[in-house]
Amino acid sequence: MNRSTNLTPIVYGRTAVPAIQEISFDPGASVSLTTLVSVIRRNLWWIGLATLGAIAACAIVLHFIPPRFQATSVLQISEPQSPIPGDSSSDRRDNTGVDDLTVNSELDEIMSVPVLDAVIDQLHLDQDPEFNPVLAAKMPSRLWSPIAATIGLVHDVAGHIKSYLSPSQESPKDLEHRLVEQKLRGALSASVKGHSRNIVLTATSESPEKAAAIANAAASAFLKDRLTVKAARMNEITEWLDKRLADLRAKMLQSEEKVQALRANLGQYKGMTTTLLSEQLSQTTHQLIDAQAEQSAAQAKFEQIKRLGGSAGDIGAADSVLASPLIRSLREQRAQLVAQRGEELTRLGPKNPDVISVNSQIAQIDHAISAETGRISKNSGDQLKVLNSRVAALEQAKSDLEKKINTQNSGLVSVEQLQKDADTDRKTYEAFAIYHDKIAGLDTILQPEAELLSRAITPINPSYPKQMLTLVAAGLATALLSMVLALLRDHMDQRFRSSQDVNAVLGLPTLALIPKISADLLAKGNLSRAPRSSISEAIRYLYAELDHGLASNGSLKVLISSSLQGEGKTTTAGRLAHEAATNGRKTLLIDLDIRRVLAAQPVGGGRALQLQNLQDPGQLFEPSFQVDPGTGLTRLSFQTPLVEPFKLLYARRFWAELSEITSAYEVVIIDSPPTLLVPDAKLIAAFADKTIFLVKWGSTKHQTASEGLRHFQTIDAEISGVVLTHVDLKKYAKYNEDYAEARGMYRAA
Repeated sequence: MNRSTNLTPIVYGRTAVPAIQEISFDPGASVSLTTLVSVIRRNLWWIGLATLGAIAACAIVLHFIPPRFQATSVLQISEPQSPIPGDSSSDRRDNTGVDDLTVNSELDEIMSVPVLDAVIDQLHLDQDPEFNPVLAAKMPSRLWSPIAATIGLVHDVAGHIKSYLSPSQESPKDLEHRLVEQKLRGALSASVKGHSRNIVLTATSESPEKAAAIANAAASAFLKDRLTVKAARMNEITEWLDKRLADLRAKMLQSEEKVQALRANLGQYKGMTTTLLSEQLSQTTHQLIDAQAEQSAAQAKFEQIKRLGGSAGDIGAADSVLASPLIRSLREQRAQLVAQRGEELTRLGPKNPDVISVNSQIAQIDHAISAETGRISKNSGDQLKVLNSRVAALEQAKSDLEKKINTQNSGLVSVEQLQKDADTDRKTYEAFAIYHDKIAGLDTILQPEAELLSRAITPINPSYPKQMLTLVAAGLATALLSMVLALLRDHMDQRFRSSQDVNAVLGLPTLALIPKISADLLAKGNLSRAPRSSISEAIRYLYAELDHGLASNGSLKVLISSSLQGEGKTTTAGRLAHEAATNGRKTLLIDLDIRRVLAAQPVGGGRALQLQNLQDPGQLFEPSFQVDPGTGLTRLSFQTPLVEPFKLLYARRFWAELSEITSAYEVVIIDSPPTLLVPDAKLIAAFADKTIFLVKWGSTKHQTASEGLRHFQTIDAEISGVVLTHVDLKKYAKYNEDYAEARGMYRAA
């Protein structure tokens, strides 16, 4: 046993004894295997009885439980296929299988209302009393009809109350159908097989054929429901695509119209990489460059002519003059005439008409050259003015075009954005158009994305109840619970069961174990006629303690005390005195439980003596001696005229005379009242040499014995030890294996 104790020392004269202050049970304390085995052995009979009773009760219950059969069908959830045939995205999908979330979501669909309704309609379960509680309640021949009737009555009452508090629009037929659905949902279960894509459908019924039919019907209804749901989803997708395509087409056309209108407004038409303004700016720039080149050339010519304009000879050297074909021709003619005039002037002289004619021709040519030179000079100035005007006009045109182009560029940004939006709308429209074309007509070849791997077959043996397993489980559970209860009871037991308890709780040795004496044996007075009985051996243990004290002191007064009444003080004191007397010791047995003795007749003073004070002179008591002729044992009792006899123990005269009486004996055994009931034992313990404390085995509690011993702490009392009385030796052996082994070996010898 594992009891938690809080020990503090209590001093009894020459003996220091630890006693309990508080006794508590610690459920968290560890229990050794030896302790557990010991507790089980002590309580084995009622553990076995409880186990057998539980098995018998379970067998009776199982006998009346109707058997249940289970049938299973297996479905496999296939990989979700893309609704578009040949979709490349499906090839890039992970090939590890459907995830757990997808498979688990299918369990809800299997147990959905459409699937259950399909099974009910196919198998007509609404007409089956097993699944229709209303029909079951109307069948008196069924074993559970009283229970079904009670359940139906409760449902009816609850339904009436609910309809009164919250009126429902459902008809009784609908409510009955809901009850059938609820019953079917309880009989049908779906679970995922490990980490696979397989779903196991399990149907339970009282009929094996019906269980297989329900499992197969549920699997078939699930596959049909999947096709129906998928077809409806495909129709929804098609309708949505039609509406979406119309919206996308309108949006695409509207975007392209906006782009075209903005391009036309900006002058950029389809196929053009630039706008008209950009082309015009390019042309104007080229023209301006050419005009500026011509302007530079004309300016150079004009500047040259203007610089050489002071002399006719100098101006004739101008490039524009030299480049003139007419002047070049006139100069060639003049050179020829000058050469001719030189020849004729040498030959004919200056007055010669031919010479004069040649001079006249030369003068005419010079006049023509001068006129042509003036005209060229004038034309050069006019040309320069024209080029200046042209350059200025081109520069202005270029500036205007650049301003327009800057304004146009912001519009081109909008054109690009609108073009991108238009392209996106077109691509989206084309993608949806392709998707729509591919799924058109696919509803005729839809697959349910699940297949039936195994159909349910009719079971042979019932799956419930598993009688042998249930009986074994009930027996084991009851045995385990009984062991736990036994261990708890043993832990919470605060009664003395062994000498180890005495030593742990009271801190005192156990002097002897006095067996329980039957009432018949006490009535026949056979205690002294069984010298080798267990009781005699126990008394000899006590006498050995007394004999040890006699060897050192020569005489000994021993008090026999206990906490409560009925712990065997009188019997133990008598047996111990008898044992001492039979061993040749002059023995006196004193009965100081005076409260049990009725006051005797007055010894001499009539009623006045009964009322006398303890200090008054006179006779307070009269000793009564009885001698056993067989053993020489003397028994001493007292008669007193006191109204309260126990006050005799407070008289010094009493103790003085008692001391004179006991001085003539070697062994004095004193029987006293319980310590917790009256204080007499404390007074007697001060007179005795030793005190033997009795504890009733299996009855006296730890706290009671501890409180009884506390009363001796204020007096000079020596506590020799504890005697366990009323001991059931067979049960005691269960608490002390060493004692059981020694007892068995002694008997064998």
